[in-house]
Amino acid sequence: MAQKQSSLYGDEAHAAFDSLLEPHEQFHNASHQVLERKTSGDHAGMEAAMTEMFKLSVTLVDRVKKLDELSLRK
Repeated sequence: MAQKQSSLYGDEAHAAFDSLLEPHEQFHNASHQVLERKTSGDHAGMEAAMTEMFKLSVTLVDRVKKLDELSLRK
C-alpha cells in the first residue's frame, strides 16, 4: 500500500504513510498491556497503558489527517 501511496501522491505521502506504522504498532502493544494488567489486577499499570493508548491515538489521528490533506492536493 505504501508503494501505491507513493506513486499516486509522491514521496511526501509515502513518508506520511510510513509515519503511521510505528505508532500503530505501539498502540496495539499498549492495548495488550491494558488487558494483561487488568487481568493481573494492576489497576495503576492498566491506567498508565490506557493513557499511552490515548496519546498514541492522538498521534495516529494527526498523521492520518496529514495523509488526507496530502491526498486532497492531487
